[in-house]
Amino acid sequence: MKVAALIVGLLGALITTGLGIKWMSDYKDNKATIESLAKMSGALGGAGGEAMAQLESMHRASYAMVAFGLLAIAASVMVFKKSKPSGAVLIAAAVIPAVFAPSTLIFSFLLVIAGILALVAKPKLAA
Repeated sequence: MKVAALIVGLLGALITTGLGIKWMSDYKDNKATIESLAKMSGALGGAGGEAMAQLESMHRASYAMVAFGLLAIAASVMVFKKSKPSGAVLIAAAVIPAVFAPSTLIFSFLLVIAGILALVAKPKLAA
């Protein structure tokens, strides 16, 4: 069970971190366009403002995805020594970015699965 948590956790952490880096890169590359659209949506209001708010929340979520993705890599490796705290960190690494942008759960669901596997793993019995 711990091996499965390690593999699924590493895979989920790499996907989450990679997506966070991609979102940050895309935002930086298109910053001028985003700023001009923000000015236009401020004048128009309505749906444009909602789209800009969603874009900003995804940008904030990208920072959380990178930070917690790196933390999830460490937690995945530590699952053999401290499975319960590692499981909690893996679940938190999926849930906290979802507070900013719920669409991140589509990509970080593997972290939830790995966290559950780590939480239900039985400790090794001393001989």
